[in-house]
Amino acid sequence: GYVPLDPHYPESRLRYMATDTGMSLLLSQQRLKSALPDLPVEVVAVDEIAQDWQCLAATDVDVAITGSDVAYVIYTSGSTGQPKGVLTPHQGVTRLVIEQSFMTLNSDTVMMHCANIAFDAATLELWGPLLNGGQCVLYRPPYLSPAELNKELEQHNVNSLWLTAGFFREWSYHVPTVTSLRQLLAGGDSLDLDAIKRIQQIQPELTLINGYGPTENTTFSTTYTFPQAYQEERVPIGYRLDSDEIYILDGHQQLVPQGCIGELFV
Repeated sequence: GYVPLDPHYPESRLRYMATDTGMSLLLSQQRLKSALPDLPVEVVAVDEIAQDWQCLAATDVDVAITGSDVAYVIYTSGSTGQPKGVLTPHQGVTRLVIEQSFMTLNSDTVMMHCANIAFDAATLELWGPLLNGGQCVLYRPPYLSPAELNKELEQHNVNSLWLTAGFFREWSYHVPTVTSLRQLLAGGDSLDLDAIKRIQQIQPELTLINGYGPTENTTFSTTYTFPQAYQEERVPIGYRLDSDEIYILDGHQQLVPQGCIGELFV
């Protein structure tokens, strides 16, 4: 299992994550080593040993992995307390991107990876295309902006994109009239209704999808595909993923009748 670390994080947070997970090895790059705090782990700059590992045999390592084994650890924001490390199993990733119907993921998928690598949206951006024979395009500019994003989308003929709710709203003011984009997912917070309408006016054929779910459930628990010319005054979180089961329960964890208020159990 791996732990993605954002080099822009404060030293205290990086130190906490390294200590909390008990990691034994940190893979980095030479240019980033000076920015890393003094961590109690072995640090290896991959670009410094490139000649060594490129000479190794390209054979499979004999490691037994099951669906319940940890693939990676994603940390929550810590906005309600100490950041919490979520142990994401391999089956959490595969159930998100393999044989799902909430979006098209196949060999024609060209998806932009512009989310923070330490944010669970990167799971969809990376493994959505790669585990289905598609392409993952790495966003190159140092900062995410609507103008730079549009350049990258056009240059690489990107047809699939995920945006946070906040950036989704910002990008809605800069939607290009012609684009290769075919499906756009957004989430992480309530989506802005005006932003949805602005995007649909300029790109009526673009499939807009609301993705809802906590980090603990691996990126999405439910999704909602907006019909064209959406005019409702609320944004539904939609329906369960094909692989999941969802129940609305009361305080005694019993099913509530249809239309009653309860708690979401996934």
